[in-house]
Parts: sequence; structure tokens; C-alpha cells
Amino acid sequence: KVEVKGELKRGKPAPTGQPSAPLLLANGLEFELRLGKAPPSIQELDGMYGKTVVATGTLEKRRDPDGREHLVCVVDGKLKMTDNPKPIDKTEYLIGYKQGQIEAARELTEGLGLTVLEHYKPGQYLRVQPGAEAKPNFLATLHESNAIRYVEPNGTITIPRGEDLPATPRRP
Repeated sequence: KVEVKGELKRGKPAPTGQPSAPLLLANGLEFELRLGKAPPSIQELDGMYGKTVVATGTLEKRRDPDGREHLVCVVDGKLKMTDNPKPIDKTEYLIGYKQGQIEAARELTEGLGLTVLEHYKPGQYLRVQPGAEAKPNFLATLHESNAIRYVEPNGTITIPRGEDLPATPRRP
């Protein structure tokens, strides 16, 4: 059981002529929505596109006809629209680029609405932060790029002091 909150987008048109499944963009991930027992009318759905919604259901992984895996949220209730505006992601990310691909990496990140805070040449990575204009699926786009080695959130790990660690049993 999952609850996914994100921006509702129109899906890509299906080649069979069937209506496309709506997409939910949340934290850089794209979820295809399968609307279950009580799907909204076309008019209701049209009013939700571009807005923040919450989908509750189950999560599945499926393959496209071309073999690519994607996430599907099978909605077991109704889509709920929220009044909360989309929060701006203040997380910093480290984007490692491949040898000789700095220009492609910088162009891609800036094109996705990310601000380059630092270029660390010895480690071949950029430290970036999403701006107000950041594309909702920027993480997926970066992961798919041939110029990018890795993308990960930047953070600090704090190890607790010795007295804060739980006691371990001693061997006899």
C-alpha cells in the first residue's frame, strides 16, 4: 500500500489510440496511474492536470512494449487534490559526470532548472540545487543521460558519540 503525492501530468499518447494513462510526478520519480474502481470523469481529470494530487493504492513495476521498466500506482480510491503549492526542493545533489562530459552535464543540469553551486574538478562532479523552475522529473532525466555517472543527494552523516551508542553484550 502506498500514498503518492505529486503533480498530475498528461501521459504520452498510446500508439493503439486508447487514452493515455495520467502520470504523477513525485520527488523526481514518474508514476503511471491506473485508475481503479471509481475513476474521475474526463472533465474532473482535466481540472486536476498541473495540480498537486494524492493517490492511494498499490505499487507495481511493469515493462513497456520496448522493454523499459516503469512504476505504476494502481489507485484503489479517488484521486484527492490538495491545495498545497508544490514545495521547492532545497536538497542539494551531487552529479558525477563522465570523463570529458562536463559541458554536456552542465548544459543538462541548467536546462532542467538546477543551479550549479560548485564544480569540483578533481572528483568530476557538480553540486547543484533545484530552483523554482526545476523540472519535476529532473532526477529521472539525469539518471538516463549518457554524460552522467551518478546522482545522489548531498548530505552530512553524523556518527553518535560513544556514550550515545547502545551497550553491546560482552562475550563470556
